[in-house]
Amino acid sequence: MGVNHYPLELREQVLTEYELGLGGYRRLAKRHGLKRDTVRDWVKTYG
Repeated sequence: MGVNHYPLELREQVLTEYELGLGGYRRLAKRHGLKRDTVRDWVKTYG
């Protein structure tokens, strides 16, 4: 696992939105200015 470049609050927000069904990897990534793979990795690791 690489160095954590993102605040915990952002990760929690993205994971909450994912769990609520407010978007998939691509939509949430675009909304928060992230890469799709970053969102995917967070969901697999923390979700």
